[in-house]
Amino acid sequence: LMLGFGLMCVTPAAADDGATSLGTAVGLTYSNGGKSTSYIPRSPAYIPTLLSISGHTLYAYPGNVGGAQMTVTVLDGNDEAVAVYTVSGTDIVPLSLPADLAGDYDVEVGVGDIVYVGVISL
Repeated sequence: LMLGFGLMCVTPAAADDGATSLGTAVGLTYSNGGKSTSYIPRSPAYIPTLLSISGHTLYAYPGNVGGAQMTVTVLDGNDEAVAVYTVSGTDIVPLSLPADLAGDYDVEVGVGDIVYVGVISL
């Protein structure tokens, strides 16, 4: 049996709600906030496209979580919030980041009691 593995380029396709994605999708993972748990998931959780980025603009996709309120927080290396946005609805929402930001930043997306985390590079 021979399995081939190679590099795969991923470009954002249509957002889960049928709208066109903008920029590059931001990879997010689920965070349980450091709470200890004995639960071990059998498979990775499905994470809908919630954010993409192009230049200094983040695009939020609240429609991919049923239009629920999303809180997007951009954090610097000291875990200080440098930008916080709250969005809801079904449209893609552009979020302009401060022009003076440069480098890598952590990003947290809160939807209800769930927090997704990722990193963006500017």
